[in-house]
Amino acid sequence: MARSDALETIGFSGTLQQSVLRCRICGTFWQTTDRGGLTPISAARVELARSGRPMVPEG
Repeated sequence: MARSDALETIGFSGTLQQSVLRCRICGTFWQTTDRGGLTPISAARVELARSGRPMVPEG
């Protein structure tokens, strides 16, 4: 299975303008980066991104 086939988009962070993805094989969550790469993220961060709340701390 190719990398692009293993990843499914499960959300989008309007605050960061980045997609949230999940690996269909291992279940790892990923977030796109400004440079077009991927970085692993926690399940808590996924929920925050999908909630629509700001992901950047206030202040």
